[in-house]
Amino acid sequence: MATAEPADDEVLSLRVVEAMFAIPGRESAALLPELMAIFLREESARLVEIPRLAAARRGPELARAAHQLGGGCAVVGATQLQRAAIALEDAARAGNWPDIADRLALVQGGWVRLQAVLARRGLA
Repeated sequence: MATAEPADDEVLSLRVVEAMFAIPGRESAALLPELMAIFLREESARLVEIPRLAAARRGPELARAAHQLGGGCAVVGATQLQRAAIALEDAARAGNWPDIADRLALVQGGWVRLQAVLARRGLA
């Protein structure tokens, strides 16, 4: 049985998005496009680094990268990816290597779903 995809507001907090549109940006009418550009650039690079750190079993660095990913997600309202990053961070801090692969898969799936929501909403 196929699992239903989460609703957009389960992946991206629409409340946060709306609030960011209400705040003026430095270079545009709203802060969100500026923050989203920074988020996508930085987190795309981090999402290349995270699997490498996991494969090398570099727990402390993996935990730090997952923590930074979670923080970036909190800023833009990427709630589902944030939860996955926190779970990965917890497993990395504990050195729980059996769980890290599953949690890494959740992070990667969360990133794909976030990209789709951002594209549908014209935010990417």
